[in-house]
Amino acid sequence: MWQKQLLIYKRPPAGLWGGLWGFHEVDHAEQIIERASNLGFNEIQQQTLSPFRHTFSHFHLDIQPVVLHLKKQPVAQIMEDTQMWYDLTQPQNVGLAAPTKKLFSTINTSF
Repeated sequence: MWQKQLLIYKRPPAGLWGGLWGFHEVDHAEQIIERASNLGFNEIQQQTLSPFRHTFSHFHLDIQPVVLHLKKQPVAQIMEDTQMWYDLTQPQNVGLAAPTKKLFSTINTSF
């Protein structure tokens, strides 16, 4: 997160939440720093939010959100069609999965 802007990406057209925008995901907490580094973010502060459960018709998804606060303004611009900085103060009109909307609301009121 940088000044109420959140990096999101567009999911592939097929599969869970196909074509919707959401946050980058990792399977294990140890992968967070590696993923951040791969995105060019080296100076970060992690903040864990309260976990929550999203229920589908046939299974549950337990989500443990972690906000990465960037200590410096990102120097590289995200130039891919599949990634964007979502500005919470000027929301863009893009398709979002329900858990993403919930996290936007939580982050917007918490920071």
